[in-house]
Amino acid sequence: MTDPTATSPPEPIVYDRRIRFSDCDAQGIVYNPNYLVYWDDAFTDYMDAIGCSWDLMVGMGDDVVLARTEIDYRRSARMGQVVSTAVRVAGIGRSSITFEYLSTDPGTGETLVEGRQVQVIVDHETMRPKTVPDYLRGMIARQEGW
Repeated sequence: MTDPTATSPPEPIVYDRRIRFSDCDAQGIVYNPNYLVYWDDAFTDYMDAIGCSWDLMVGMGDDVVLARTEIDYRRSARMGQVVSTAVRVAGIGRSSITFEYLSTDPGTGETLVEGRQVQVIVDHETMRPKTVPDYLRGMIARQEGW
């Protein structure tokens, strides 16, 4: 019997990318560092989807910088293939936010690449770390169903 008050986890923000010739090496396989570009695009889509564009952050005196990336390559993607990257927030620290990424082949569901990134909130002028602002915490909490 299902609990009628139970809520399902929110859907992650997903960024789709058709692999172009310029994304590939000589064998037609995605050059590994390009996944970081796809993740950056997925991060931007996430922030826009929750209502926190870069312009809004800068207007509030905030900015964000990448501090750490962990990435596990599972399978290769090839030119012309679509790669779907799902992004969600795994946690928020004092001045950092940990994002989890899962890049898959939407045709087969196979995992291509997975990992996480730590983004640090900084003062836009000084680029010094600062506490994750309440407005951003609230936007993320709504998206993640916390």
